[in-house]
Amino acid sequence: MKKAQITRDPQRSADRATPDRGDGPGTERTVVDIAINTSWYREGLRFSCTSCGRCCSGPQSYVWISYDEAVALARHLALDLNDFGRRYLRRVGKDLALLDGAGDDCVFLRDKQCLVYELRPAQCRSFPWWPSLLESEQSWREAALQCEGIRHEAPLVEASVIDAAGAAERAEEAKGHSDIRKDV
Repeated sequence: MKKAQITRDPQRSADRATPDRGDGPGTERTVVDIAINTSWYREGLRFSCTSCGRCCSGPQSYVWISYDEAVALARHLALDLNDFGRRYLRRVGKDLALLDGAGDDCVFLRDKQCLVYELRPAQCRSFPWWPSLLESEQSWREAALQCEGIRHEAPLVEASVIDAAGAAERAEEAKGHSDIRKDV
């Protein structure tokens, strides 16, 4: 049996297709496929995290993780990087994602709280400003059905803040999540 290793992947490509959040393998789109029309939310959007944990719960979702994020989490948990990979990561195509925990929740979600909140992956930090949720008013309304933080009485978040967070998510996605390779 070969020892598992996690290393930077020199073959990653910045413009490769990546699985869309929540749609799973086989539904790949490049980041340029999602053209965001920001005019529909130019006045801003209402959102305030309630720590409900819904964005960290449920089946058929993936929390993608980069090499740097894996290194930081492994250090935080006082684990060797390879041990961290074996305990907390799974392969999805060429990419790696966090394992699911109990009830299909994120492996780091306990009692509706993130155990690694300060070091959570970029995907988590940028929610709900994901390109797929900002595509249209309809996409945003559908997200509101699952996220109690998207509500009329929530504070207004300016479009510039939303765009900056969305740009950070797109940059992380373009950077690629297959910059980790697990050789088993």
